[in-house]
Amino acid sequence: MASERSRYQVDPLYIKMTSPRDLGGSSFPSVRDIFGGLSQTSQFKATMYLGKNSDANPTDRDLMTHFKNCGILDQRNSTRGFTYDFFCSEATLPGSTFNMGEEQGSRQGIMERFPTKRIFSEFDLTFYVDSDYNIIRLFEEWMNFIDPLYDLTGSYKGGPGAQVGFQDRNAYYRFQYPNSYRRLIAITKFERDFLPNPNMIDSGAYNDPPMLTYQFIDAFPTNLTALPLSYEGSTITKTTINFSYTRYITLKHGGGVRPSKQVTPASPGNPDQPQSKQPPPQYGPAYSDLAQTYREFPGSFGFGSDAEGESTQLPPIF
Repeated sequence: MASERSRYQVDPLYIKMTSPRDLGGSSFPSVRDIFGGLSQTSQFKATMYLGKNSDANPTDRDLMTHFKNCGILDQRNSTRGFTYDFFCSEATLPGSTFNMGEEQGSRQGIMERFPTKRIFSEFDLTFYVDSDYNIIRLFEEWMNFIDPLYDLTGSYKGGPGAQVGFQDRNAYYRFQYPNSYRRLIAITKFERDFLPNPNMIDSGAYNDPPMLTYQFIDAFPTNLTALPLSYEGSTITKTTINFSYTRYITLKHGGGVRPSKQVTPASPGNPDQPQSKQPPPQYGPAYSDLAQTYREFPGSFGFGSDAEGESTQLPPIF
């Protein structure tokens, strides 16, 4: 009877503010221990993988060539693509829902509900607009590449002057194949505790904080929202882009976690499924891209680089 009662207990009903509470031989953490490390919304980074080796994937080359033709990416400065990531001022981590099916009356009159399909909602990224308007052009030209304009002379291939000479009233659009414009995009959530001592920025020492990365598979822009302009009260111009994608995966890294691919071993009833072995740690593009950003733009994470421009020691999370 005692064990049945303890099964439904809801203790402890309170916790102490600063010191752990004794629970009959075990200690329960204090309020300070539990709520002292809450996550903050202002620490994140969106990654579009437009930096070095952005055209290493054959399916991306046409899109990257289009961006270079437009002057959005610079062939002589391969790090220019990284800078666009830091114009992202707001990001929305999407949720996902199940499309439900119902089974009525088959189980003694009980209505049962089962998930039939997982639905991934779109996500949004908001960017500051630079004075050269490259942020606006980046997504305008991405959408122009998805649905290029054709006239009697051929299709629009991108250019520094955008769609100059395509005013023909008989021009028309024709969509590209999806594999040519869908790309990987990531949003990484982290916290402020990169530095052991914020007063020693140039020490070259970094913590190994936990990070959570959402990688969006086959993402592409679907909506470039209206951009209001006004003479009343000048503010920083921002633009918001809605993205669609096939699915997302979450990656937990940093904080001593070494990500590795987990595979369910073959069952005796399924001999065709091969036995899997534990593979070496797999690091996705988010890790290498973020590490590259550490090296080339250390000041973007709230701490600076060495005065002589020497490389700094990175945490072993990549």
